[in-house]
Amino acid sequence: MDFGARGPLGPVSVAIFLTHAAESLLQGWANLFPSMVKILTWCGVLPIALSVTGSAVAYVVRGIGSVERACDFYVTDFEERRTNLGVERDPHSTSVSDGVFLSLKYLRIEFKKWKAPKAVDVEHTIIDLYASLCVLSNHVWVLVSVLSRMWKVDKKSALDIVNLFCEMSLAGISFRNTGVDAKEVAGLPLHDLHLEFCQQQAKSKNNESAWHAALLYGYLE
Repeated sequence: MDFGARGPLGPVSVAIFLTHAAESLLQGWANLFPSMVKILTWCGVLPIALSVTGSAVAYVVRGIGSVERACDFYVTDFEERRTNLGVERDPHSTSVSDGVFLSLKYLRIEFKKWKAPKAVDVEHTIIDLYASLCVLSNHVWVLVSVLSRMWKVDKKSALDIVNLFCEMSLAGISFRNTGVDAKEVAGLPLHDLHLEFCQQQAKSKNNESAWHAALLYGYLE
């Protein structure tokens, strides 16, 4: 699936993108710079694409301080990834998956920063952890406590990892009352397009079934 329709840049699409990328520009979006227009054109009218790219640009802004330079940087990264894939592109590599992949590339840096002071032993990469969410193909929502057992980390660390995904608009987090002691517990739902990426990533590593087995273990433990 691709980023969506390539229609005119409407105020709703621009507002979704800027809400994630640079909320301060919402009032003056008529004068958007070229690289931002290019990103918005890629995204079309698909909200999930606008939020993923907007969050990625916001992450880059924190490093270089300029929204325009961040958009330039993102466009270069995006085009470089597509060039590296070559003419014979992976049939599953679409604009959505390319955007998610870039967000995970940026998250690798944050993941390393998060692990270092905590001395947390995580045996999987951030991309593998995200791919593990392929298990949501049979579930609309999974407990963070179950993810912690899947990932073999403590609950606080699992929540930290989920929050990294949420920061990049790669997942959501919600709280539900499970009926046990009337307590609300944290869980993770996933958009269909995010799930599609996770499934393809897990299949490419031939570990989709292993993650489903780990999920079962997480519920039974």
